[in-house]
Amino acid sequence: MACAIRKDTLVARYGSLAVDPYALALGIVVERFCFEVGGRDERSRIVAESRSPRLDRELRSAWYLLRMNGTRYVGASTMSRRIASFEFYAKSDGLAALELADLVVAPLGRRVAGTSTKPNLEVVAEKLRRGAQGSWEGSGLVILPKQEGRGPLRSTRARPE
Repeated sequence: MACAIRKDTLVARYGSLAVDPYALALGIVVERFCFEVGGRDERSRIVAESRSPRLDRELRSAWYLLRMNGTRYVGASTMSRRIASFEFYAKSDGLAALELADLVVAPLGRRVAGTSTKPNLEVVAEKLRRGAQGSWEGSGLVILPKQEGRGPLRSTRARPE
């Protein structure tokens, strides 16, 4: 599962009240992750690529808020039952999960950006989570903000610019 945020559209629509795009994406991915792991007996872990101390701190804070409050569709207690940990690793650690994530992100990013797609998009799309109608768009790949409709994309407090 993946989430792409069109930052320019987000800021144009919501201005300084726009939710932090990384926190927004994290909420979507964690939510879909919880749907996917479902009622398995063992708890799963989420791995994130370390970027910088400041960005890592902000993402960790977003994670703590998710763990305390849940999302619109997944409660905090469900997250606690399904997710064992949220861990950061540097690219230099050579973690296979980060390498796989890079292989998935590139073709999806090209699709969202509207640039030429390559055959590897088909390989990635086959592996994405599917919704009730069988489509991976909106289930395995969530693109925000949506063209229309409402969503939790505004904060009640202004972000520093």
